[in-house]
Amino acid sequence: MVLEILEREFREDHWLRFVEFSRIEIQSLPKEILTILDDVDLPEDIKMVVLYRKRADSRTWIYKELKAFNGKKPIELIRSERGLKALKEGLLRMPD
Repeated sequence: MVLEILEREFREDHWLRFVEFSRIEIQSLPKEILTILDDVDLPEDIKMVVLYRKRADSRTWIYKELKAFNGKKPIELIRSERGLKALKEGLLRMPD
């Protein structure tokens, strides 16, 4: 149910603005954080936002089963268009 709500609420224009904001914000992060997801097969926009949101915990978070995603791992959600939209909306809603 949660994934369906997140997918339904997703707006591409909101996502694109947040990706640009995240891209700017992560430029000041240390190199060891910026490269923490380099070997993970994720779309670049997802990587930027995850790095902004989770910083040094990015790698752990991407492989963690999360209640917010019905017990799925964020890395699993990228396998479908619906899951990808739910992941993006979840990242948008994540508190700072």
